Amino acid sequence: MRAFQVTISYVLLFLVVLEIERKLRLASRALTYLEDNRRDASEESFEASPELSRALQRIRSPAVLLLNQYALNITLNYLCNVVSYPDVIQRLLVFSFDGTATHAIESAFPNVTVIHWPIEPFQRTFKAGEPSYQFFQLFRASLSAFLSTRTDGFWMIQSDTLWRRNLFHVVDTKTLLSNGENLLFDQEGESGLLAKMIAGGCYYAAPGLKSQKFFRNLSASLRRYFLTDNNVMGQMCITEFEGNKCAFIPYRTMTNWRWQSSDRSFVGDFLQYDGGSSSEGKLKKLQRIGADFVDPDSLGASKVARCDPWKSTHPEEAISEEILRQKDQISKNRLNVSINFFHSISEFLFFHFPILGKFLISKVFPYYAYYLVV
Repeated sequence: MRAFQVTISYVLLFLVVLEIERKLRLASRALTYLEDNRRDASEESFEASPELSRALQRIRSPAVLLLNQYALNITLNYLCNVVSYPDVIQRLLVFSFDGTATHAIESAFPNVTVIHWPIEPFQRTFKAGEPSYQFFQLFRASLSAFLSTRTDGFWMIQSDTLWRRNLFHVVDTKTLLSNGENLLFDQEGESGLLAKMIAGGCYYAAPGLKSQKFFRNLSASLRRYFLTDNNVMGQMCITEFEGNKCAFIPYRTMTNWRWQSSDRSFVGDFLQYDGGSSSEGKLKKLQRIGADFVDPDSLGASKVARCDPWKSTHPEEAISEEILRQKDQISKNRLNVSINFFHSISEFLFFHFPILGKFLISKVFPYYAYYLVV
């Protein structure tokens, strides 16, 4: 019996070692990939683009959207969601990473400013932890650093968000940044440790050198370590890196994937359907609740997307709160389950020892959390 127990212990230890080796190999591949492709995500590459320069002369406070063909359908759905809101289409600055996405957006929405930016890392689909995903984070960070001193302030947004109202009318950046803050982020949650953490799907940056230093440091961290940008941004916010001060969009205004597994006692104006699903998986979630703003029959090769006439002109009425409160559309995945499990341990520690909050956000989450969930 004892020999059997010893054997089981060795087997478990071997499996743990294998898992650690897998994660370290994943991190090494990702960091090597970033180093090999870093020029495609450099501020110099943005500076050298005449097309981007012309776009920023027209759009002084852009809302930036990034996509490739694998996120095309959900992006078309998002554009149909916001097309009737004043000033939204005019402020959008879309970076399209392949010809398929560029042609589809320009054909269906000729008033949207599209920058065709073909680079190799985005020519395929990818998910969290993979080299291309890490490169996506680096690209977004470097672009944010560049825009920090070339605009009058900018938004970074994602197409997996259901807008029930106009973001630019609901979220008053001047009011939320009235106490010296220069950065505005979405929250991970409404209470506990989550209320102090950044979700990272949507943020606003006021113009200036402080914001530029913030995102340059984010870029440098992503090149050095295997981590997620939201955890690094949370670290810099809580330590007020280089004088940067951060504020939050209230969670009751903008939620994320965690809301879907909550009691749904409220419905935010902006619902982010993020959390590990593929772009097509997110679109199916939206379609199941009636948030199909684009006509599904108009999607596909050689077609020009058409918006649903009624839903796209009445986005605030398109989906009732009663439907949004229903829980039958919850779709869990391994990544979300892992995140919830490990975060529950952190919440337990924070509840009993609040002094640990800053330590967890500034030291633990940035450097170790990613390894636990990928």
